[in-house]
Amino acid sequence: MKTIFNLLIVGLLVNATVRGGKAAWDYYELKDSALQLLTFGDRTPTSTLRTTILKKASELNLPLAPESVVVHRQGVRTWAQASYVQTLELLPNYPYPMKFSFNIDTYSLTPGVPEN
Repeated sequence: MKTIFNLLIVGLLVNATVRGGKAAWDYYELKDSALQLLTFGDRTPTSTLRTTILKKASELNLPLAPESVVVHRQGVRTWAQASYVQTLELLPNYPYPMKFSFNIDTYSLTPGVPEN
């Protein structure tokens, strides 16, 4: 009986770890993609950067709403903010909302970057 109980606990821990790890992996993949976009997209309009971030979130099946993504550019500085709440079932039949957000701030090394 003790072995079954221990296996049940281990199963619950593995389940929570895998689901939480997958959510964290997707978050960091989105954040890294946004960082690369802002770093190397110094001549790309901010509306295109925003659309590309939303497209990447859609590819990862993340619940990122369009109104929660903001991209700005001022001179050589470009920054983006995004946030979303993802509901995870860390334990079976117990949904847990987890909030993910990031702020990215980059500077262009290319002179004469247009503001938009």
